[in-house]
Amino acid sequence: MGNFVFVVLASLLALTPLIFSPRSSELFEFPKLLVIYFGGALLLPLVLYKLRERKLFANRSFCLTAIALGLFMLSQAVSAFFSIDPHVSIFGYYSRFNGGLLSLVSYCVLFLASYFYLTRERVVQLLKFTWITGLFIALWGLPSHFGYDFICLFVQGKFSASCWTSGFIPQLRMFATLGQPNWFATYLLVLLPINLFLITTGLLKLNNKFDRYFKFVPYLSLILFSIELIWTNSKSGILSYIVLVSAYFFGQWLIAQKRFFTKQRPVFFLAGALLLVFLSLQIIPVLKTNLIKLTTKPDEVSSIKEKAVNSAPNEEYHITPSSDIRLIVWEGAIELGKKYPLIGTGVETFAYAYYQTRPVAHNLTSEWNFVYNKAHNELLNYLATSGFSGLGSYLLLWLAFLLPAGLVLFKKTPPEEDAATQKQYSLSYLFAMGGIFLMNFFGFSTTVTSLFTFLLPAFFLNYFNKTTLSAQNKENRVLRTVTINQLALYFVWVLFCFVYLLNYFSADHSYARGREYKQLSDFNNAYLYTQKAIDLRNEPTYLDQQAGISANLAALSQIQKQNPQVKQLTKIAKDYSRQSLKMAPENVFYYKTRAKVFYLLNLTVMDNPQLSLEYSQESIRALEKAAFLAPTDPVIPYTQASLIAQTDLPMAVALTEKALKLKPDYVEARELLKQLQN
Repeated sequence: MGNFVFVVLASLLALTPLIFSPRSSELFEFPKLLVIYFGGALLLPLVLYKLRERKLFANRSFCLTAIALGLFMLSQAVSAFFSIDPHVSIFGYYSRFNGGLLSLVSYCVLFLASYFYLTRERVVQLLKFTWITGLFIALWGLPSHFGYDFICLFVQGKFSASCWTSGFIPQLRMFATLGQPNWFATYLLVLLPINLFLITTGLLKLNNKFDRYFKFVPYLSLILFSIELIWTNSKSGILSYIVLVSAYFFGQWLIAQKRFFTKQRPVFFLAGALLLVFLSLQIIPVLKTNLIKLTTKPDEVSSIKEKAVNSAPNEEYHITPSSDIRLIVWEGAIELGKKYPLIGTGVETFAYAYYQTRPVAHNLTSEWNFVYNKAHNELLNYLATSGFSGLGSYLLLWLAFLLPAGLVLFKKTPPEEDAATQKQYSLSYLFAMGGIFLMNFFGFSTTVTSLFTFLLPAFFLNYFNKTTLSAQNKENRVLRTVTINQLALYFVWVLFCFVYLLNYFSADHSYARGREYKQLSDFNNAYLYTQKAIDLRNEPTYLDQQAGISANLAALSQIQKQNPQVKQLTKIAKDYSRQSLKMAPENVFYYKTRAKVFYLLNLTVMDNPQLSLEYSQESIRALEKAAFLAPTDPVIPYTQASLIAQTDLPMAVALTEKALKLKPDYVEARELLKQLQN
């Protein structure tokens, strides 16, 4: 089975960073996660089969890691069970699917399969394969910096960067096939130490006539990875690089013996020194900015609110620095953790749970109406969504991941070749894991990041596992004990998972097409595609979208005097709105949709005062619930004021003033207040 596990893991390491799909609602993360799901499904029976062997737990480092992993998974399972939205906690927030309980189980399976079935030789092969894949992706992304993106060639048939919106310009911030610049920067921070390990140990030598041409490729790839990291324009990525590269070379100096400084080594140190100087020059402006912030008084740093309040409504639009916005989001995440200290609001529920403690200062930023589905800090994200139990177990898991490498690195060993290689591997491993941790501290984990977070520790344990049998012996022993019935069950399981994931992908594709037509106000096609998605998968996101589409169609049908359709569409809109809220009763977005739905349905019954009043009251009740869930959202009181302006003028004025108190530069609310006061 070792060969099969190796092929599956190699496929995941190649496909996950590379794959994308223009047919899905999310171009990058959704198809990547489906690949990981399928890989986990392929290996789950093998892991369960192997768990019967007790001697697999003889390794002390693995036992400690397994205990930490078990505690972490337990905290996530409990948090998901008591979640304010169990569906999201299991499958992840739609559009940011990674991090749900199902994805964590998949990563856990991959970790165990890697440890149970791989050998040191296989680990080295996978590291080489990861480096080759990374080099291919880096070369893929290279033309995009100059305005020629292969993704656009696939999507539009044009070798240019014209398929991207103004928010995604690869010439300014490269992201290759990873989706966002920070995600690509994290990937590069994993590739760099792998590249360094393969160089320092000479594992990339071909030992044939092509070696004279190939020997420069690892050094060139090191430079390419570093330059592309700069081109991501990721502040956290570049700062992490400088910190980690400096620590890496300091570690080399600490553990190196005289034999390390042979004639082959100066080239390596020279390349590293040049890269460090080059990156330092790039980061000087960022360091200056951060130095100014560090030397500024705290009350001056948090002056975003004052600037917004004192600014005139017609003042030029100001883009708030992302660092300022993150501080505000972090504040809300901390308050959310205090509010739900034990198990949090539920795994991956931050997107709308954040509205409960969302600071008013967020309304005064340029991204005041953006949805923040993550805390942009992995530690605070776990604190908010799974409480101190989740955060504590997550930190314990990282300690279990890093501690064995630290012990190997600082352990006194004789100057043997294998011992030197072990120290090189430990140092590179700490570099890679440190890069992931630092990037997650200023952001959040994605599919590729999580894949490496769980695979690299398993690789490390295998590399130092002296009791590991050869892959061939393992495979022969397992195959002799597998029955035909077990193989048949395995193929049925694989087929079921494949069909399930294919169905999931098809539903998402239909949902995405429905959303596109909805944005074009083509509600007929939007309805057809969204209904197809619902027929394939009972997803609350689909139900919520279809409720809004049906209400719009009902209003249009009323205008066209198509009464039978009005009744049918009205029923569908109400049913789907009710079902979505039944599945996610704390989702503030669904209550906003419900308010719009009944506002539109009210337009279809204007000749029926009693029913019109009922629909109006239902719309107001939905907004009241939304206001309870999101007390600092200025859009809600503004919308409430708009709805009751004709029936309750004093309350409408009060609500508009509340909206302006929450957001003093709210132009629409200011104009509404003028109309109400005239």
